[in-house]
Amino acid sequence: VLGPVTAGARTITVSGAIAGGTFTVMAADKALREVAIAADAGRADVMVTVDYKADQAFEVSPAMTTAQVNEVLAVSDRVVFFRGGNYVGDLTFGGSRVTLFGEGALGGQVVIDGDLHVTGSDSRIRGTHITGAVTMPGSGVGLAFSRVDGALTSEGSDGMLLANALCGAETISGSGTIAIGNTGAAPSTTCP
Repeated sequence: VLGPVTAGARTITVSGAIAGGTFTVMAADKALREVAIAADAGRADVMVTVDYKADQAFEVSPAMTTAQVNEVLAVSDRVVFFRGGNYVGDLTFGGSRVTLFGEGALGGQVVIDGDLHVTGSDSRIRGTHITGAVTMPGSGVGLAFSRVDGALTSEGSDGMLLANALCGAETISGSGTIAIGNTGAAPSTTCP
């Protein structure tokens, strides 16, 4: 996550296991943008960008009550940043097109100690550890870079499960769901 960033063209250099690749993105004033890249030795290319409504960005903290957090998640078209810590209680995404961003690349700092229900459509959860069950009856729901200790039930159509640790039983009944790079999911019986 880069911020705050001065508006204009930004060149990003990829480092780590795959070093040397660069890509350029345009940053607008008061914009919130997510960029997915593909990288190979010495090369990086933008695969997709998602622009969010920056005026609908909200931050929640573990000091808030479960009811207060659920109030934020009940409104459609919101981006919700979760501060690091434990959130005790069951949370419900009642709004559609709600995106949850947990802190940390793989969500090790944001723990929802309870169940997570995603009833709204086209919502996303990223970088979160959920100790309870996850139910996703809404269509187009995405879960990425997260850990689910309890059962996962995806009933809505066109869901996306990307690079998660799924430690409980999974039931996927919605049509068009894509699952890529998940560990612990059947047929595997180990969970990191």
